[in-house]
Amino acid sequence: MVKYATMFRSVQIALLMAMVITSPSVSQSASRDLRAVGTVVQAEKGGCAGTLIEPDLVLTAAHCLIGRDADGALYPASAYVFTPSDPDGSPRTGYRATTVAVHPVFLILPETASKRLRRDIAVIRLEKPIPASVATPIPLAPPDLYPETGFLLSFRGSKPGMMRQRTCPVIVEEDQVLILGCKVVGGESGSPFLVRMDGKLALYGVISSRMRIREQPVALAVVAGHAYDGLLRAMLSGQGRN
Repeated sequence: MVKYATMFRSVQIALLMAMVITSPSVSQSASRDLRAVGTVVQAEKGGCAGTLIEPDLVLTAAHCLIGRDADGALYPASAYVFTPSDPDGSPRTGYRATTVAVHPVFLILPETASKRLRRDIAVIRLEKPIPASVATPIPLAPPDLYPETGFLLSFRGSKPGMMRQRTCPVIVEEDQVLILGCKVVGGESGSPFLVRMDGKLALYGVISSRMRIREQPVALAVVAGHAYDGLLRAMLSGQGRN
């Protein structure tokens, strides 16, 4: 996972306040929707998390899809497989990608550019839609929602195949990036930051990286709604990789 030693002013007090915010975990009534969160594996190697937002579209972090083979060539789309989760950790069928698209701004800016972080997001089109009986897509939340807290879901720090769920307060949202009061580790890139809307779950952010503020670990997430239009345009205009 990429580390960014940058940004964000005057968040120390907000960090201390956010760390004491608590809220209940995702309700049992919503837990079946969590099957839309799964793993994105690259060329049969360890990968990232991803979230089904349409029956054939998965959202993840852009840097998760920038992989090269032994010859230095970018992996083709067919090298990526998305596997939805199962509440009891049972094995699931994987769905191979047919196209992947990384936000174009992420590709053209140098790795040290803070603006690159705001577009660390990518979409995968699957070779076939996932049936609703297997996983129900989680819609995107409006980018101007400005939640105070939400839920981070990942597969690190838990039993193999089992999802880890925890509450994350929003410390601050600045320039289309969220700073979350949660510690994340390598392998949690692409994990969704979910919020409740009208009793249902919606995807607000995608985990990109991590940093420390006054020795406190925090997670950085892209606000998905801000970046998604440009990402989808890249795919539809043929900029995606097949």
